Amino acid sequence: MNALTPHRPPVWSSLLGGCIWEWQDQGVWNRRDPRHPIIAFGGGFGEYPNDHYFIHKGVVFSNRDPKPHYPELKHVYQWIRVKPVDLSKGTIRILNKYQFISLDGFTAKWTRMTDGHLTDSGRLDIGHLGAGDSLTIDLPAQAIAKQQGETIIRISFSLAEEQAWAPKGYEVAEQQLILPATPSPAIETASAPLQVTEDTATILISGKDFNLSFSKKTGTITSIKTFPSLYI
Repeated sequence: MNALTPHRPPVWSSLLGGCIWEWQDQGVWNRRDPRHPIIAFGGGFGEYPNDHYFIHKGVVFSNRDPKPHYPELKHVYQWIRVKPVDLSKGTIRILNKYQFISLDGFTAKWTRMTDGHLTDSGRLDIGHLGAGDSLTIDLPAQAIAKQQGETIIRISFSLAEEQAWAPKGYEVAEQQLILPATPSPAIETASAPLQVTEDTATILISGKDFNLSFSKKTGTITSIKTFPSLYI
């Protein structure tokens, strides 16, 4: 596999739909009571009739603070896609959905998180990827090094230079990929086999150094007995 050979599909077709009806909630500050200013809408100034809670389905609040679904919207609208091909080998596919620009103006990066902790990161060399092109590439070996626990690889693209609309380093696209889990090593024990006995009311599980009773009626544990002397 040539990791830096772009591939252009014969035809890219797109559909437009599901547009955002409101970018921002339509509310204005009511500071008539300076001790309790509120963002007013639909009767917030005492006016009647009104539309009540009407145009409040924006991506940001009236004061332009992002709502929880703001980053999800950004992810859906991003113009760079990353899809797994074979994560056991670290193979991914990158698609430039821009219609007129290459990805030369972006810096690609990978980070690895294991059980929520950053364990490694690095730059990702994708070469030149023109508008509408896709690329199949292998991640560095250190990115997919075996780890015990949940390992997530995050691929991101940020502005390589400052633009009129955003500073250098502003992230325009990202994707998280979950690596296949590494089985935990088997735990060997020297315990004797468990014994299970039961009567009409109780199930008794006996081990080398304990007895555990369950009630058939409630399904709960009714008794736990251990024998510390047997540990010696």
